[in-house]
Amino acid sequence: TAAGNAKVTIPSASSFYSGALLTIKDEVASRGAYSVTLQRPAGSTSTFDGATTYVLTGTMPAVNLYSDGTNWFIF
Repeated sequence: TAAGNAKVTIPSASSFYSGALLTIKDEVASRGAYSVTLQRPAGSTSTFDGATTYVLTGTMPAVNLYSDGTNWFIF
């Protein structure tokens, strides 16, 4: 619920079965020009569509992720 920039650590994709789904939704309408950064845990090699972080911007954005058992993919 914090305004301003936020960081969310997403568990390593390898801790989920292949095909697992996560939906991430920013419910803070007043975030304005700030963002929410999805990051992997320390020591993890999981990526988000090949990147080590994924940034959500805009008014109340959302993203869907699925795991192949190694990495997260955005859809």
